[in-house]
Formats: sequence, C-alpha cells, structure tokens
Amino acid sequence: MYNFDLVTGKHYKIKDILKTSCTYKKVQKYAFAYLSTHKPYSDTVLKISDVTVNKNTQFSFYKGGIYLVYQEYGTQYDDGTPFIKIPKSVYQ
Repeated sequence: MYNFDLVTGKHYKIKDILKTSCTYKKVQKYAFAYLSTHKPYSDTVLKISDVTVNKNTQFSFYKGGIYLVYQEYGTQYDDGTPFIKIPKSVYQ
C-alpha cells in the first residue's frame, strides 16, 4: 500500500506520520484497545505484543487520521483483514 500527496507527489511512509517511538507506542496501545475488545479479533489479541506497529505497518489516510491495515499474511488474525481507524489526536 502506498500513500502519495496528489499535489506534490511526495510518498508518505508511516515514519513520516509517527515520528517518535512514543507515538508508535500510543498508536499500538490504541490499536490493542480496539482489537482486544472487538470480535472477532478479541479472541486472538490477548496482549499488546499481539499488535505490531512499526516502520513496516501499512496504513492509509482518512480525513481525521490514519487507518492501520493488517494484511492476513503478516498477522495471526484468521477472521479477515483488520482496518483500525486511528484518530490524529492519538499521535499528534
């Protein structure tokens, strides 16, 4: 998944959005809180380390923040591909 500014052509990577280890951890905690309390993911997301947020995590923009996109091949989620909506307020 690639994210580009349609005006400038700049390619955005997650490290351009989450600029410190603290922001990665905040987003990981938010994603864990969501996944661990919503079926069907709550059956397999039992601890924060079950949710990976790093420089390789795929994402997409939405008006109020980003979606984290977890591909089936890269996770333990057998129930589809989770898209977790992360508001800007979590990481800014």
